[in-house]
Amino acid sequence: MLPLLLDEGLPRSAADRLRQLGWDAVHVVDLDLSGAADDVLLSLSAKDARVVVSLDSDFPRLLALSSGTAPSVLLLRLQGLDTAKTVDLILRCVELTESHLRSGAVVVHARGELRVRSLPLR
Repeated sequence: MLPLLLDEGLPRSAADRLRQLGWDAVHVVDLDLSGAADDVLLSLSAKDARVVVSLDSDFPRLLALSSGTAPSVLLLRLQGLDTAKTVDLILRCVELTESHLRSGAVVVHARGELRVRSLPLR
């Protein structure tokens, strides 16, 4: 299972639920990083080999600007999901794209479709 870092826009309870299911998942609030700059979260996630899970499209942009090769990012283009639906979506996306996320990628879930771009972004 891939270690995950859930960004602020996602329910903190989703990280709790993922941990109950056996995942190594943390929420930025759990790390006292609420309000931290996106580049700080990228750096920490790269160091800890965590996949950033976010609603924020700034993460792929920052990776593109830096030609970064880590961390992988799962970008969910849906808002307002409850905990159960958030967890289900994360698990489904990771299951379908795990090999890409392991090797370095940005995975975008939008309008029911998944798009995968390998890192570094060009």
